[in-house]
Amino acid sequence: VGTAALVRQYFEGGTYWQHAEFVSLSVGSGSHGKVKCLNHYTCENITASAALVKAVMINSGQAMTKWDRWTNVETTLDSPPTKEQGWGRVSLNASLPLYNLSPRLGGRALFVEDNATGLVSGEEKNYSWATLDSSVDFMITLVWTDPPSNVGANKQLLHDLNIKVIDHGSSTVYYPNGLSTFDERNNVE
Repeated sequence: VGTAALVRQYFEGGTYWQHAEFVSLSVGSGSHGKVKCLNHYTCENITASAALVKAVMINSGQAMTKWDRWTNVETTLDSPPTKEQGWGRVSLNASLPLYNLSPRLGGRALFVEDNATGLVSGEEKNYSWATLDSSVDFMITLVWTDPPSNVGANKQLLHDLNIKVIDHGSSTVYYPNGLSTFDERNNVE
């Protein structure tokens, strides 16, 4: 609970640091309002939704270690998500840029769209990014809040959003959650 409160405060308190001129920020209009950028470095007035808080926490997941008491050996688990560790150990400095403290981001970039109005059925949104440093991981997390479905329904997910990433350099298509197609079961991709 404390970590989620820190994430919410990060956005609401104006600590959303932008320290590179190529970083953009977009937050959907509606009850959350537009973002007000004070200057090149800080923005304020982001009321983070539950989905945004969840996405940041999932995106920060780090591989955990396990200790085998019989062999007295510590091993690092595979990259999250896995059945042993779920989304891994939450490490907010891996997702939220705090100058140069973020190991994944190098303190350089974070794009957020906290869409309060939702999408119309069949609507698509497309985004393009040019990565400037191939040694830094490019990570995308899509999370939404789905209403409960009927008890006993074959498919529990009512609103099925899909995400895919295309590397235009190699034409490789990446689907979420380690799948080879769209994920039709989860509200986290």
